[in-house]
Amino acid sequence: MTDTELLRLELRLLPLPLGPAGFETFLSCWVVTGEPTTLVDCGAPSTAGALIAQLEGLGLTPEYLLLTHIHMDHAGGAGELARRWPRLKVVAHEKALAHLAAPEKLTEDTRAALGSELANAYGPMTPVRPGQLFGPEMLPPGWEALPTPGHAFHHLSFFCDLPEGERACFGGEALGTLGHPSWFIDSAPLPWLRPATPPKQKPSVTAASIGSVKNARWSLYCAAHFAASRDRRLPDRALAQLRLWGAFADQAVREGWDDDETVDRLLAADGELGTWGDLKPDVQGRERFFMRNSIRGLKEFIKGQGNNPTVRPVGSWRRGNDA
Repeated sequence: MTDTELLRLELRLLPLPLGPAGFETFLSCWVVTGEPTTLVDCGAPSTAGALIAQLEGLGLTPEYLLLTHIHMDHAGGAGELARRWPRLKVVAHEKALAHLAAPEKLTEDTRAALGSELANAYGPMTPVRPGQLFGPEMLPPGWEALPTPGHAFHHLSFFCDLPEGERACFGGEALGTLGHPSWFIDSAPLPWLRPATPPKQKPSVTAASIGSVKNARWSLYCAAHFAASRDRRLPDRALAQLRLWGAFADQAVREGWDDDETVDRLLAADGELGTWGDLKPDVQGRERFFMRNSIRGLKEFIKGQGNNPTVRPVGSWRRGNDA
């Protein structure tokens, strides 16, 4: 078994290295092989060529691409994959489909949120042909989609049964970011867990989605960045961490801490970040950048500036094996 295989041949994680230092093992694509071969998330536009080459090298023709959300680092390569495989079905939240067909706003929002350097590294997105775009009612047979808004209002988590009774949850960033600097299963405790809260964060929506994941049936949690775990305590850990970060953001607003000071205080207080010193300097730079973004989103909510839509994760989509 190679280091890009997980558990057995039916489930793989394909790494998608990005140009900036520290991003070599950050973007990824989960692949469930078989009938039908299904991808979950696909990385940035600039990594689409590498993903296509890996899939072709494995002799795989994907039939479905499921997008947990349409941020550029998760959905940016969708247009290139759809062009390479014209029968590929791209499935996302129904409110996200128009942006995949006309991705100019995605590119603008990426540049506004992450800055020019990272936006340029992600690259411009190719539109997905509307005939290849579907809402979650067009899931692969046997798959289920659960609304998990918070990191994005259109965020979905996907579930499917694997051989030998394993059930996978592909949670995107519903529980935050797991693992560094590569993927692994729980041969040792997870060394890293970080909230992925956006600007204009509404913590109650994120917390409700964490609860939805906790209550769902799964035995293996597959995160987008960049790990997998069988730890059923992950939702409780993620919720406790979100509350801790919210408390620190509140204190930061009251006492005037800047974002870097808040991050430093969290690094000293949050046990989920206890392996900070083991990270390479360029990975620390990447993580500090995203931690500042998360703190900023929480602080903006606390200041009363957050205006996320009040989206509650109710219901789910399911497609039966006989569909």
